[in-house]
Amino acid sequence: MKTLFLSISDDSSETRIMPSYCIDVEDTALLVKKLIQDIPQTFFFQINHQNINTLLDLTDCTPYELWYFDDKEKYTGKSFSLQKEGAQFLIQTQARFIALVPVGIKYTRIQKRRNQKGEANFMLSKTYIPTSEPYTDEIAEWTLSLFGKSNEELIETLNNEIEKKSWVATSGYYLDCIKTEIRNRPFNSDALFDFDTTGKIAAFKVSNKVVLINNTLQFI
Repeated sequence: MKTLFLSISDDSSETRIMPSYCIDVEDTALLVKKLIQDIPQTFFFQINHQNINTLLDLTDCTPYELWYFDDKEKYTGKSFSLQKEGAQFLIQTQARFIALVPVGIKYTRIQKRRNQKGEANFMLSKTYIPTSEPYTDEIAEWTLSLFGKSNEELIETLNNEIEKKSWVATSGYYLDCIKTEIRNRPFNSDALFDFDTTGKIAAFKVSNKVVLINNTLQFI
């Protein structure tokens, strides 16, 4: 699977930007569970067959928002896959591009845009930060790499960074990527953070290694 950045803007000035696994769809009927396994992450389907409709079988899939786009890459609407476990759930669509975004996912980077009300669009891009920012290409590659790791691999990556005796100039940017990916995961990571009175992250605590127990990060 290709991995790119998916950028979606709605009728506000905020653009949601997420790493996304890109999948070419050749079949008219798609068993989504088989493609995405149990990974609650963002996927982007490009419909390549010539039929008008595509049937998506979302049975037993993590709850998703489905964002639809036509053949000109114009946003046409969205729906939700919120079925109860075990219940069959099918969606038929004429969309040529479909983004599957896990319900409640927190990937975002604010980009101010001047959208007309009701306008929405998407784009795929190699990077998601201005080229004037330091380490642009590196941050893009790190984000994609961390996005593809399992929970256990991500925690091991963090612990390896904590174990280092000294950090080079790029370490702060890399740790920031790790921090973002950890906050986007479904497990409780609050132990790693201090929060201000508004609930925003005030500090990322990386002095001690952590382990995942009962879906909660705890210091070792």
